[in-house]
Amino acid sequence: MRMNTPVLLLAYNRPTQLIRVLTRLQECGATQIYVSQDGPKNFADKERVKLVNEALVEFDSIIVKRQHSTTNSGCKKAVVNGINWFFSQVEEGIILEDDCLPNATFFSFCTELLHQYRNEDYVQMISGNNPLGHWDTKGSHFFSRIGHIWGWATWKTSWKRFNPELPTLLDFEAESGFEKAFGPTLLAKTRKNLTNQSVDGFIDTWDYQWNAHLLMLGGAAAVPCKNLVENIGFDEDGTHTPHQPRWLVNDTFSESLNNGPVALEISREYEMELFLAQKSNSQAHNSHFNFESTGKSSAQKLRIIHINTTDIGGGAEKIALNIHHQLLLLGHESCLLVSTKKLDEDEIKLLSNDWMKQVLEFKPDVIHVHNLHGTSVSLKGLTELSKTTKVLWTLHDSWLTTGSVSHPFLLEASGLSLLDRKGWKTQLSGGNELINGSQIRFTAPSNWMRERFFFKHNKRSYLVPNGITKIVGSKIEIVSKRYALFIANKPETNPYKDFESLKSAWEKANVSLSSPIDLVCIGASSNSTTKTETGTLHLVECQSADNVMAYINSALFVIHASKQDNAPLAILEAHLLNKPVVASLVGGIPELPSNMEQHWLCAPKDSDALTDSIIAATNTIDAGKNTEKLPIPTSVEAMTDTYLGHYLNMING
Repeated sequence: MRMNTPVLLLAYNRPTQLIRVLTRLQECGATQIYVSQDGPKNFADKERVKLVNEALVEFDSIIVKRQHSTTNSGCKKAVVNGINWFFSQVEEGIILEDDCLPNATFFSFCTELLHQYRNEDYVQMISGNNPLGHWDTKGSHFFSRIGHIWGWATWKTSWKRFNPELPTLLDFEAESGFEKAFGPTLLAKTRKNLTNQSVDGFIDTWDYQWNAHLLMLGGAAAVPCKNLVENIGFDEDGTHTPHQPRWLVNDTFSESLNNGPVALEISREYEMELFLAQKSNSQAHNSHFNFESTGKSSAQKLRIIHINTTDIGGGAEKIALNIHHQLLLLGHESCLLVSTKKLDEDEIKLLSNDWMKQVLEFKPDVIHVHNLHGTSVSLKGLTELSKTTKVLWTLHDSWLTTGSVSHPFLLEASGLSLLDRKGWKTQLSGGNELINGSQIRFTAPSNWMRERFFFKHNKRSYLVPNGITKIVGSKIEIVSKRYALFIANKPETNPYKDFESLKSAWEKANVSLSSPIDLVCIGASSNSTTKTETGTLHLVECQSADNVMAYINSALFVIHASKQDNAPLAILEAHLLNKPVVASLVGGIPELPSNMEQHWLCAPKDSDALTDSIIAATNTIDAGKNTEKLPIPTSVEAMTDTYLGHYLNMING
């Protein structure tokens, strides 16, 4: 067996590990090995570097070229110089450090993907290492903005664009580049801080800069669904890794992979799971795809009871009702308990004051909690119930991560009076005690919420993306021919939305636009029309789902101006009809846009930034440049299968 893909081996002072890696390369038929070796740091280092030189002589038959430094350059400079030297001689290749031991599958994986994505600018590198061990997905690999360098591959054209000093980093940060990529999260702050520390020389490395470079390009790394590289460098000689952390899975999987094309989509769930595994120092949860596959393939029929405020209302109510209906369609026994009932359906019932007795009489396999605002159900009661009955709670909003006693209009207590702040702290502390004393499994529709919940309660939740149903829009008379659409319940007074900034931004944008647009707002208390010098504001009463889809379908684009949000359905509904969205950089919203739409994200309450985004979106669409494929939302069927997978996992283990 011959493996003709060029390999760069970065060596230093670890002869034992180096021999193991070279032996593996020899076993796998590598024929083009380039070695770049850093020099000794001090006198004591010279002996080990000498042993490395002697080991390399033993493998002369497979080593094409060597370069050796007589002085020590350090991790950053030595690696960058070594890769520069490598790509001055080859067009593409594999890069290994002397403590990265690949399995046989690694080489075919890298070789096949180097060929497959050679002309795909979106893919900038191929990682052979998956530190979570495995990540179930559709195909042999997926894409991440966090590429792993314990055994990887890339192209000369990609590497030549990289400058480890990142001269455009300040501009990227000024445009909230990290926040647009990872959301307003600690993950974003961490990636930003590590990048700056590396550029400034406080961390002697290059890989944080490389990953930031991927972000700036709008590129990604292909990551295998199973780990293909073992790190054999966990000892006192390791530069950055003296001990193996508990979260890291270092075993490799040797079975062959089917390396066919996969959708060019970022796995934000993986990126957050990696971060939370590191922060909790515990191994990763399974992906939502794993649970979806389990739910889809099972024939086991279940009894599920749902608890929510009402059956008809906002996003949480739509999600709960859709899951309930889909479970019934699949032949499961499902009951939806609500405080306010609006639909005339037998399987939807009013919550009684003795809700616990009502729930237990149904004899559910799982209790699925949605929202508790305005219900008689208490967190304390659910905590007790979870000790004998399986309970799953979907975090539709941020209530459990705040000290609010009802709707979480504020995310933090900083704006409250001293007395209110004390009450907030007491409420949050009490919730924390109950949550950690329960057996409740928590899910969330956004990674932002997953991170927030973890840092408030030190308890990890699972991602289940919101799913929507495709609805054919009604044939109705639309109030405008050329408009941007805003959908919100009572937009003028909704504390979660940012109507004031939107109205101001729309008016300012129309002054600059050569062809102004109207603004249509659905969900108002009453119909009204207000003409301005450049356009018309239409406030439209609440509409049926069919009518809303008709308005989306006729809009130039949708605007989702928000002060606080989780995973809004309005954005998913717009994408379902291939309508671009201008949105606020809050909550889980940045996880939903395409690359084009990410540039239009703007801070809440910033009408000037929103003005610029409205102008940019309008001009892009008018010029016919909105050709980028928008993300395909999860279906109700896939969402329900994912929840079924969780139910079954909780019941059967």
